[in-house]
Amino acid sequence: MIIKRFFRSAFIIIVVCLFSHVAFTAATKVRIMEADNISFGTWAQSSVSGNDPVCVYRNDGVSTYNITATDDSTITPGGFYLENSMHTNQVAYAVTWGNTPSPGSTVLSDGSTAAASGANTASSTCAGGDSANFKIDITNSALAAVPPGVYTATITMVISQ
Repeated sequence: MIIKRFFRSAFIIIVVCLFSHVAFTAATKVRIMEADNISFGTWAQSSVSGNDPVCVYRNDGVSTYNITATDDSTITPGGFYLENSMHTNQVAYAVTWGNTPSPGSTVLSDGSTAAASGANTASSTCAGGDSANFKIDITNSALAAVPPGVYTATITMVISQ
């Protein structure tokens, strides 16, 4: 995600890089595909959110799975935070998961596993569609509290059975 915040001729760019992982066991395969970076555009002194529909596939006919999301924060490990390159300022953000291609309401905690359902069991590519969604929300107050600069985070999402 990229947010540009114009403030007294300075700007803030926030980048979150998202990576998906594939989890395999002996015969059962579950995976997430089509995860993309989320772009928020220019920050206009209001809260921002963005979401990404993804394909979750399970090959054994069972549509339930688990989702675990972690971020690479170093200032406050164990939470979702964007950080500047010097690791001196951070911006909190929230992550929610949906069991459909539309944004959902399952709030994810950093490192905790949440139960989910709706994995595609017929097509490893979700037949060109999507079966789940993740959403990132950043409040206006969190953005306004940090000095202009570049803030980044990487979210790692693991899908398991």
